[in-house]
Amino acid sequence: MSDRVVLAGSQESQRVQVPIKSDNQKDLAKARGDAMTKSGFVEVSTLTARNLLKIKTNFPLDPWPDYLVVDEIKVSVILCRPFGSEVVQTLLIKDITDVMVSSTPFAAAIQITGGDFKGFPGEKTSQQNVAKGPLFLKALKKNEAARARRIIMGLIIMSNQKVDTSKLPLEILTQQAEELGRAR
Repeated sequence: MSDRVVLAGSQESQRVQVPIKSDNQKDLAKARGDAMTKSGFVEVSTLTARNLLKIKTNFPLDPWPDYLVVDEIKVSVILCRPFGSEVVQTLLIKDITDVMVSSTPFAAAIQITGGDFKGFPGEKTSQQNVAKGPLFLKALKKNEAARARRIIMGLIIMSNQKVDTSKLPLEILTQQAEELGRAR
């Protein structure tokens, strides 16, 4: 069971029920102030990453607009397909190695290169669920693609410097990431 709650600082919190398996976990939950339920679960509140930027491809150039979503910890490309289906590809900011923007007179494309997803520890992975190659999105507005690159590069710098972005207001975080990315 999971429900979303929006807090005053425009940060989003997610409440999740987690099973309690031992008395130590029960004591830890009480010490943290988490709410206990009768069925042996504890409600834990965790902050989720905030979106800094969301852009979509141009309609005349792309009949099913795709999206690029940049948040504090990851970059996602959502590829929309006919009949309401979509493919979501994600890279963590800490795994991104390069962001390139190429442009034509009418549009721009962004390519985000990073580490390949190899699965979770102990999980057997097949070749189908291993992400190969960079994230690529075309038919973007030139200024939006350039801004996305600056913000992503700024977030990479912040991640490498171990900056705690959760303490910054969203507008200031976006401005600072863009300024840092402009320098790189």
